Amino acid sequence: MFFGGEGWDKVLKVCILISVQRPNEVRVFHREARTLQRAGYDVDIVAQDDYSYQSEGINVIAIGAPKNRLHRMLRSYRLFFAAIRQNPDIYHIHNPELLFWGVLLHWTLGKPVVYDVHECFKDAVMLREWIPRWIRKPLSIAIGLYEKLLSRAVSYTVTADIPTADQFTGDPAQVSVLFNYPILEYYSSESPSNCFPGEPTLVHAGSITRERGSDTLIEAVKLLLRRQPKLKVLIIGSTGDAPAKHFVHRVRTEGLSDTILFTGTVDHRFIPQYLRQAHVGLSLLEDVPKFQKNIPQKVFEYLASGLPVVATALPPLIPYALQTSALQLVRPGEPAEVAGAIDVLISNPALAKRLGEEGRDLVLQKYNWENESAKLIALYANLTGKS
Repeated sequence: MFFGGEGWDKVLKVCILISVQRPNEVRVFHREARTLQRAGYDVDIVAQDDYSYQSEGINVIAIGAPKNRLHRMLRSYRLFFAAIRQNPDIYHIHNPELLFWGVLLHWTLGKPVVYDVHECFKDAVMLREWIPRWIRKPLSIAIGLYEKLLSRAVSYTVTADIPTADQFTGDPAQVSVLFNYPILEYYSSESPSNCFPGEPTLVHAGSITRERGSDTLIEAVKLLLRRQPKLKVLIIGSTGDAPAKHFVHRVRTEGLSDTILFTGTVDHRFIPQYLRQAHVGLSLLEDVPKFQKNIPQKVFEYLASGLPVVATALPPLIPYALQTSALQLVRPGEPAEVAGAIDVLISNPALAKRLGEEGRDLVLQKYNWENESAKLIALYANLTGKS
């Protein structure tokens, strides 16, 4: 961004630090980095990855991929020194383990540092199967205190939902929300077109675990097959981790391999192409603390694709369901309710089409990243003192 005014004509540089995500992660790259680059900032992403490269004008600076989780955390100091070498005008850090280094960057260099909170991490810890159960609760408490304390020592904190933002104490003017709403340019203006003629198709995007409703989904599908024998279910996302492998195994043992189909990992830009192959989108999260705060972004991606949605009635979605009938809410862990809501939609194509159009209109008008991106640009202008 070229700023006018006396003595100022340089392009401002942003350094984004990530330790967990891949550089092309949706919030990091597709939403924030692309927004800042298009606004005229010079954007670097420093990541624990194997290769450095440039994409869409954004520089990815790799320090090498970690061997495991412990190795990742122990070598996070390398991200700190790599960040110093970039000499940006502003830092944007992700992941709690980098918050300590973000504070050091702010104190030693005197430059603005933004801490980006993707989810309620203290609640997310409670769902991590690789963490021993006996330590999850004390670790959750420790992470919550750590974030609250250190976030006060950086310039600004952004979160992806309001309840998580409310957990950060201090000056309310230093915390705000950037919702993970859909990027409209990725969604065609065309209406959905199912690629399985005559076969009602459901879609579930993202990780599939017990907490995300894998058991409920399987039981609901078994009920639906009695009424909809040609039913298909698309599962979009990686099947490489332990919970996903367990789900795949259960699909096979239940004899559902011809009904529940897996796409594997899909680049975020191409997910809309898969969503257009479906009739109904699913979000069957269980009632656990994490999902009582975090908004499932897949719901808005379904709506942007013109799909009606069946989702569990958890607090983050209730305000949206009051605005559109395209979002049909059912009780968590109730396969019969899920199957019933889906059956109504796929048995009434005209109703499903009308609701899908209604939901898409709501996203086009209000709940999209294009609207959120203006908040990000305004935040950066405020932190850099330039307009």
